[in-house]
Amino acid sequence: MLLIALCLIAVLASTTSATLVSRRKAHKRTAATALHPQQEIKTGTTFSFPLKFINKYSTAQRLSHLKTLLHHHRELISLHDGATTHPKGEVAATTTDGGDVTTTLSLLNYYDTEWLGVVSIGTPAQDFEVIFDTGSTDLWLPSTGCQSAGCESQNRFIAEDSTTYTSLNKKVAAEFGSGDLYGELAQDTVTIGALTVEGQTFCMIDDEEGSWTSADDPFDGLMGLAFPTLSDTTGYTPLFDNIIAQGSLTRNAVSFFFGSYTEETSATITFGTPPEDLYVAPIQYIAVQSPLYWQVQLVDIYVNGEPQNLCSGRTCIAVLDTGTTLLTGPTAGVAALVNAIGASEDCSNFESLPSITYVFKDDNGQYEFALEPYYYVIEEESRQGDWCAPAFMSFDISPTTWYWIVGDVFMRKYFTSYYRGETTTSQAYVGIATAASASR
Repeated sequence: MLLIALCLIAVLASTTSATLVSRRKAHKRTAATALHPQQEIKTGTTFSFPLKFINKYSTAQRLSHLKTLLHHHRELISLHDGATTHPKGEVAATTTDGGDVTTTLSLLNYYDTEWLGVVSIGTPAQDFEVIFDTGSTDLWLPSTGCQSAGCESQNRFIAEDSTTYTSLNKKVAAEFGSGDLYGELAQDTVTIGALTVEGQTFCMIDDEEGSWTSADDPFDGLMGLAFPTLSDTTGYTPLFDNIIAQGSLTRNAVSFFFGSYTEETSATITFGTPPEDLYVAPIQYIAVQSPLYWQVQLVDIYVNGEPQNLCSGRTCIAVLDTGTTLLTGPTAGVAALVNAIGASEDCSNFESLPSITYVFKDDNGQYEFALEPYYYVIEEESRQGDWCAPAFMSFDISPTTWYWIVGDVFMRKYFTSYYRGETTTSQAYVGIATAASASR
């Protein structure tokens, strides 16, 4: 995966924790980029590097190690593909209530950096490994017309093989944190577990630029789960909104349980009512500030229970994004936070590091969610010694508003549910509860 390799080079060449964090933004869109007023950030899928098995060797050694990991994962995928029941696409549970559906699908945990599930499209169905992304809105899948290096190793949609395919003859492009995509719009039948939408508009990828993907990537495409306002297919209804509109769900929500990379198929995504066995009740629901991203007001981030006043005199917004691996924030805020955490690069003070606490807010009050060092510190073990750094990345988005992207590092501990309300225009809520695997 070229993107991960670039990140490894940029990150591991650093010499201090603060520098380590700031250099991770190399593959992100910078603040200098012209942004639409209603789209200040376009997080999309922002991959990083594995939180385990990072070796601080020479560039050649790092790339060699990375290729070994990717080859190993390719072998795992081949084994899964050859199985009678596809673990990544398996419908782990489906329940009905008066015709309504809750469907839970297994996700493949790719070293705590990507969580992959299966979406089927066309008639007969063609399967694709996708990342379910709350930081974007549209469904992107590679087509046979894509000749980019990444597309060559991916499952590509064969339009002529589907009897229900319709071309819309419209070009589309999107900029993501880890690269750009170009393609055209089409419509076909899309199936996710027990859910089916006919005539769904999606984006067929014709070209990939930057480090969005590479020939070694284990995923095919991206399914966005954010709000229609963020869609690159203006005038067409996104997949999640169509699922909600057809009234098939027991609850208009999608929920994530990420599990552990040591159990590759323990992670799940659920459309409908959140499974009670995957979280420690209750789920705390926080009102979404604006129906663009899944964003809530951030009050502050505490270190060992002490306020850091990161949002003093300014507006702070937290964006919960399943398509971003790390935790991000403005350069100045991240530098202050990393300094307050005080993690030694040699891991010598790991056992005494403080917890950090995200404090969110809506009209009903404040909500605190703590992360212990086990979750927010990247650990490297090698023959040359241990290395540690907080899993934060600098990402400057707006000079006036401080955006903090709450990525998968947070979701390794917390079960998250994204509830749209009774209809697609209702007040939306982000639900957060301690994941069952984290209650120890």
